Amino acid sequence: MIKNRKNGTRKLSPKLLLIVVLVCLVALAVSAFAYKRFRPNVTPTPTPTITELPAQPAANDGEKEPTANADRNSGTATDNQGQISSPVTTDPNQWTRSASGIVTVKSPAAGSTIKTGVELVGTAQSGKVQYRLLDDQVGVISKGFINVVSGNFSGNLSFQSRGSSGRLDVFTADDNGVESNEVQIVVKF
Repeated sequence: MIKNRKNGTRKLSPKLLLIVVLVCLVALAVSAFAYKRFRPNVTPTPTPTITELPAQPAANDGEKEPTANADRNSGTATDNQGQISSPVTTDPNQWTRSASGIVTVKSPAAGSTIKTGVELVGTAQSGKVQYRLLDDQVGVISKGFINVVSGNFSGNLSFQSRGSSGRLDVFTADDNGVESNEVQIVVKF
């Protein structure tokens, strides 16, 4: 240590400061080595293996088709501009919602038997919803969009099914065709 002549305080000499820093570094290295050497052996729990995949449509190897052009209704649906023509259940427990809550399908209900002309009814927080109806034999049998008016959408779907069961997907899509807010409803024909 060196004593300061002006105010009587003491400073560490550069050699002593170097020794203190080296001792700290050695202590840190020893503690890191000890931690690695003596810590308990922890093995992460493996992720369970998926043994059964969900049912996929027969066509297109189960791949979803690109979303239809959002400016053109390429599906077979009659857009009712949010006006509901058939009775819809008022029991919210029978409605199907997207995980985000943006899209809610009130009809058809999950597991119901549908035929051509069925009315697709629901609510959405977007300008339009898109739909895709698939059967277990052909794949996509109807697709298009339905406008949302005052938060409601309604349209009659036309299709020909060769299968006995299928799925109705209702979703929103951005300008690039990226789908979101999807509702999937299992149906019978």
